[in-house]
Amino acid sequence: MEAPKISLICPAYYDEANIGPLARNCVGVLRALCSDFEIIIVEDGSPDATGAAADALAREFPEITALHHPRNLGQGAALKTGVKNARFPLIAFMDGDGQYDPEDLPAMLALLDGRHLIQGRRPAYPNGRFRSLLSKSYNIVIRSLFRAPFRDLGCSIKIFRREILDKASPNSDGIFAQGEIVLRAHLAGFGVGEADVKCYPRLGGRSHSLALKNVLRMLAEVRKLKSDLKVNRDAAKAG
Repeated sequence: MEAPKISLICPAYYDEANIGPLARNCVGVLRALCSDFEIIIVEDGSPDATGAAADALAREFPEITALHHPRNLGQGAALKTGVKNARFPLIAFMDGDGQYDPEDLPAMLALLDGRHLIQGRRPAYPNGRFRSLLSKSYNIVIRSLFRAPFRDLGCSIKIFRREILDKASPNSDGIFAQGEIVLRAHLAGFGVGEADVKCYPRLGGRSHSLALKNVLRMLAEVRKLKSDLKVNRDAAKAG
């Protein structure tokens, strides 16, 4: 495969201590891997200094762009903002909290040959036994609801071809969006694979994925996707 051109989207919320080390690692990996690339940090209305850190990185590195939401809109909304502003045919996604390792991107890219999307999968879950149990339970439910084989749809690192977005663009604005794009791609017949990736404990800031409002929002978004797919199946049968 010839050297790719990649747009890497990094949503950032409460990540003032995380986004700098992550972005610098990403620059090093992508400079060695790509013929051209960009890193789009989407600061999602964070009340700490994440926005200022993102702006400083954009001044330091010509490959980095910092975008800002005026208020917290959600991980899915940040992904959509990044995609809207992305320039390249391959799009990678990685949370800005530093839990994922950009060194995994070359292996994921190699697996993309002949496929349309590669989803990360965590063999070891770093955030404690309780959250590991929640993650496993979530994935069992999602596999059952959508008859999909994927083991870790809560894993926030992936790479995909931009062309799939015509049929696989997520509707969700919350944390379900990055799993929804995988489900939509699979159900639309695109080639989707999984790759084991490293994952580390979050060292700074705080996660809001288990905040009640985000959990309720995710449940509503899962129900909405299930309903949308049923409507589409019924329409296809009627046609």
